[in-house]
Amino acid sequence: MNTIEKTIIKMLKSNRTYYASVIMQMDRVEHEGKHSAGIGFGGGRLVLYWSPTKFGEYTPDQREAVVEHEVRHVTHLHFAREGGRHHKLWNWATDIAINQFIKNLPPESLRPGFFDFPDRLSAEEYYELLQKKTGAISVPGNAEIDDHSKWGDIKEEDRAMAEEVAKEVVKNAISQGKLPHDLEDAVKDLMQKGQVPWNILLRRFVATAARTDFKYSWKRPSRRYGEDYKGKLTLRKLDIVVAIDTSGSIGNEEFQKFIAEVKALRSAYHSQVEIIECDAAVQKRYKLKRQVDTNFKGRGGTDFRPVFDAIKRCDVLLYLTDLYGTFPQKAPGYPVIWVSVTDAEVPWGRVIRIK
Repeated sequence: MNTIEKTIIKMLKSNRTYYASVIMQMDRVEHEGKHSAGIGFGGGRLVLYWSPTKFGEYTPDQREAVVEHEVRHVTHLHFAREGGRHHKLWNWATDIAINQFIKNLPPESLRPGFFDFPDRLSAEEYYELLQKKTGAISVPGNAEIDDHSKWGDIKEEDRAMAEEVAKEVVKNAISQGKLPHDLEDAVKDLMQKGQVPWNILLRRFVATAARTDFKYSWKRPSRRYGEDYKGKLTLRKLDIVVAIDTSGSIGNEEFQKFIAEVKALRSAYHSQVEIIECDAAVQKRYKLKRQVDTNFKGRGGTDFRPVFDAIKRCDVLLYLTDLYGTFPQKAPGYPVIWVSVTDAEVPWGRVIRIK
């Protein structure tokens, strides 16, 4: 068991469930560098990059403090709020804004008193104060306990998706443990942010599962051998399985919108799409055609497990459901996107709400 896992268990035992739950929902990637940890986003998921060496140099209490530090960056969406601001000043401003609430951080960590700033301001307000400082501004190297460089790696078109993922992670964490009082306003602001249309989210999440393939075609002459030879075309391919909960909870309007998006994905990725209709058991399997018969078989109770038992392999599973049913105990080895008409929660996988 590594030091991150030990820290998560320690936080769970000490009733700091919110922080542990957020970190448990993130991909954790070992990344040696001069900082102990840092937040990033990739493959449709939040990522915690951490250095076993640097993280291991801290005491157990300081490790908890570093984990809390990273979770607060996620809760405040600091990684997505930089905009066109000066990167270094924004880094300091976000650290000053959150470190004042965290116990047991290394003593050299940035706090308002370092610059004689008042307490309890937002990162934006601290940024403005830093901008007003005259002359060169510097801080000791060990004052920056984490790495914010990955924030700049998030593509502009992915920022909205990263915000939606952060919302989902925070909502799940709140359901697992009590939200710290001083984070209530931050969570309220997070949840009130404008939502990305569900169909746009679906396309972006599915894109993270696509694999690259090639074919040779006259449409693109060979760069190497000239016009007398076929060139190589890049194709994005996906084996998509679509499961439909036929227990009677999905309205026809939502279903038609969903199927329209699935057909668009099929065209974009040159894919075959298999449909599985299921309530408490698999009722029907077929390839997606131009029209889909909505006179579904079944209409019984809901059990999600038969669908996963029926799938041998796929690149992504899209499951249209109200999320009220029996889930498998373990996640499969492929991405699962639950497309839901309710606000119910899931034990694993990505959720997109049709509103």
